[in-house]
Amino acid sequence: MARALLLALLLATACAAVAAAGRAGDPDGDADGGPIRRNGNKKPIMLLSGRFYPGQTRAGTTLPQLMTWPGNAVTVRFSGSDEVSVELDGRMTAVPAADRWVNTTRSDLPSVVFQFNLDGEVSTAQVTKAEPWLTWNKTGLSLGLHTLTITRATEPRYGAVWLRDITLQGSSDEPGGVFVRPPAGPILSSGRRMLFIGDSYTAGAANAADKSCKSANAANSNTLLAYGPVAARALRAEYQALGWSVATMNIYREAAGDVWPPALRRAFWPRVRDFWKRADALNPASQYNMASWVPQVVVMAAGTNDFANASISAGNKVVSGDLAKLPSMDDWVDAHEAFVREIAQVYPRAIIINLVFPLEQQLVGVRTPEQTLAYLQYFAASSARFQAARLQNVYTLQLDGSGFPNTNWCASHPNVDTHAMIADQLAAFVRRILPSWAA
Repeated sequence: MARALLLALLLATACAAVAAAGRAGDPDGDADGGPIRRNGNKKPIMLLSGRFYPGQTRAGTTLPQLMTWPGNAVTVRFSGSDEVSVELDGRMTAVPAADRWVNTTRSDLPSVVFQFNLDGEVSTAQVTKAEPWLTWNKTGLSLGLHTLTITRATEPRYGAVWLRDITLQGSSDEPGGVFVRPPAGPILSSGRRMLFIGDSYTAGAANAADKSCKSANAANSNTLLAYGPVAARALRAEYQALGWSVATMNIYREAAGDVWPPALRRAFWPRVRDFWKRADALNPASQYNMASWVPQVVVMAAGTNDFANASISAGNKVVSGDLAKLPSMDDWVDAHEAFVREIAQVYPRAIIINLVFPLEQQLVGVRTPEQTLAYLQYFAASSARFQAARLQNVYTLQLDGSGFPNTNWCASHPNVDTHAMIADQLAAFVRRILPSWAA
């Protein structure tokens, strides 16, 4: 009881904090780590892709930037330096107070993988509990132009990380290179944008491992290789991937013998509608400027976890378990329709694709046959409702899993080869709806 009360108080404090008040101390440093390194007159000129805090403000785009969503990318370009360094800070004492609740759910945080693409050469590094302040460094560079992109590859619930600084050789009083404005590149220049909202499938959980794994974790999960980013790259579209493992569509899940207070459980296992408008994924009070980035395509791919405790009765009826709290089909479809209408209200010109995962994926171990049948039946009812309501630009894509290589997956989740096949089907579907995207 005491532990549950303590966790409840921690979460209540975090959730009550407004965005400004939730930013503990000086965002440029704190008592534990001291001030961050600065470049003087060589401050990075950054191109951001994704959702950041604080993001672009009236003062421009400056450091530090909080990176909580997978796929968040920062690009810089520089010349005249033979060395570049990146400072990442995931210390729990340094991240916003409103984000620290996640540390009460696991003992190994932070655990966040970043990808570094320097002139096409890709490497990775991981911010961990043992090394929460990470310096990535590359030396021996030519003095010509270089382009570096830093991308978060890990979903939110493994912890928040500040991008503190990007430095070139030298300091404010010693020559050592200059930053120049980075090019937008063909994807950003295309003007095409896709938003993905979903659960562990969208997050790419366990996609980089095989069946010999013990469980999904940050090291074997890569959102950048999940179906969404892969499809977006094939379509030459910028993307935002709002993937969160164990997220639900319309219900809140519980756990048997749960010692967590309900508020913490709902924060860790949220509904997708709870987080889809956040700039800082872990802060419920954080609000993303939805008008600042408008997608033409929204892919909604949640719902699997709503049926985790469903079963079929002796009378062949869908039965809600004590923990699933699955509503009637009509009530579930009502909630699904309400969320689709909410998305359409925010993005009235976007096409909305409800992605439905196939038997060959669900039956690998994610859901029982009975749960999968209930999942597919409820989604069929939603699709019929959308048609009857004449909702414009709302589609359902039932994936074909007959060719999925589903015998060597980690934690019953699709591997990168399967994600690539899902991406192919999704990209082909988008091209049929938007012929201009075929080029």
